[in-house]
Amino acid sequence: MYCRSSGGAEYAESSAKEFAVHDCFVGFLPKPEVSIDDMQFEKWRNLLQVHPNECSGNSIESYRVKILEQ
Repeated sequence: MYCRSSGGAEYAESSAKEFAVHDCFVGFLPKPEVSIDDMQFEKWRNLLQVHPNECSGNSIESYRVKILEQ
């Protein structure tokens, strides 16, 4: 998984450390300002959007389960 933030890659990484989920990610990225795709994000298969405040108590496996439940 990648963590991204409109505050930039460094902010994304520091936020992941703050919420103790840093080890869940392989990289940290700024959010893109433009996305060119033929499908809206909310229609992507296997996309799970999670607010940082909802990360506590979750693991990679629990996110896999949530994706499969969609």
